[in-house]
Amino acid sequence: MALTRGHTFTNQLLPSLLFPAVSAIAVHFIFGHLNQSGAGKKLGAQCASPSASPYALPYTGIHVFDYELCGLVACFHALMAPSHLPFNVDLLSALAPLTVFPAIENARQKRHPLLEIHVALALLYQQVTVAVTLPWYWLIFVTTGAASRSRGQGSTVDQAHAEAIFFSLFVGYVIPSVGMLTMDSPWFTAIWQVFPLWMLIAQHTYLSIRSRHPQSGYRTIQGTYIFLFFLSAMPHIYLLGPAIVAGDHAKLKALFVPSLTAPDISSTTSAGVLEFIQWDFTLSAFSAFLVYFWIAKSILQFTVMTVWFVAASVLFGIGSALVGVFAWREGVLNTDADEEGAAKMGSKQHKIVT
Repeated sequence: MALTRGHTFTNQLLPSLLFPAVSAIAVHFIFGHLNQSGAGKKLGAQCASPSASPYALPYTGIHVFDYELCGLVACFHALMAPSHLPFNVDLLSALAPLTVFPAIENARQKRHPLLEIHVALALLYQQVTVAVTLPWYWLIFVTTGAASRSRGQGSTVDQAHAEAIFFSLFVGYVIPSVGMLTMDSPWFTAIWQVFPLWMLIAQHTYLSIRSRHPQSGYRTIQGTYIFLFFLSAMPHIYLLGPAIVAGDHAKLKALFVPSLTAPDISSTTSAGVLEFIQWDFTLSAFSAFLVYFWIAKSILQFTVMTVWFVAASVLFGIGSALVGVFAWREGVLNTDADEEGAAKMGSKQHKIVT
């Protein structure tokens, strides 16, 4: 917050304690429950041999990679039942802004070099989970001062990078996600697992053929956030709106709220995997919410952000709740760019009139 900027405890020590603690809690609940429920062994058994399951396929031709991909594919396919569709859609639509936001931060004119670690961390998402790795990015984001960045401090993202980020989102994340949800194929699910790599390749490919332009890409970034908001809100309202309106708390709790105790050893693989990913989803979103404390410029703003996060998560999905704050922050950092764009538009209209 603005009131705490410059305080070593708040900006260095507190995040150094808080975010690693969230990561440690994630390890305890995610992997602890996965092992205690027996789901981990059940998933491993599906990859023991080429005939063990439909998921034991030669994805790369390299045994060690194929075995890891098989486990990931089997894990995701355990949740492909129609009853889990609302959860899967909310999960994927929330992960999108958590992937795009670090890319935007890394594209600013002036940024700390450590922020580039987001690519390496993203590549670990599937192996180590988002909830375990993402808090380490937020730790760097806060302690380097990026979270408390102010307007005019090299905050601009140029137009070429803004376009490249949207292109990478659509080609490297949205298309593979839609393919995984609709095709019900182990191959499409395996392709999705390395989406950070597809996004990285797409972004660099776009930048290699797009001529650089010093113009601010603020409006394109905001357009990307608007796209992400509706990508989360529309399916959330369609799939969960009736349950929310009817007050079907039992259904919502079963889909989204993880248990403090591990599923019974006799439970199905699907139950164990759902618990596993529920904790991953919950703690990933929680770690992102904690960053609001440093993004906010006053206690009032933090309070408003908190109310927005809770209300929007229910009404529009967690993805939309995250995007709302990210877009607001982008607007604050680029007020000058927005005013400059409006001035140029007014100048053009004046020339047309005259």
